[in-house]
Amino acid sequence: AWDNAIGLFSLYENGLKAVADHPDTVIPVEKIKGRVLLICGEMDSLWPSCEMSRQVRARVAAAGGQDVDLLAY
Repeated sequence: AWDNAIGLFSLYENGLKAVADHPDTVIPVEKIKGRVLLICGEMDSLWPSCEMSRQVRARVAAAGGQDVDLLAY
């Protein structure tokens, strides 16, 4: 649901809560053959970039994939 207080961020936040119900929407990052660099902002007010970046890193690690470098600012 849209939350006027946090705007567009609420759509991403709600999407993360419902991702288990829609596995076909998840990008298969586990299949990436090379190194990955993710950069996010802890105070990002547009979307939860650091939370999503940490999820990507965890999924790659769980699949035994390549290293993921995460720069969180």
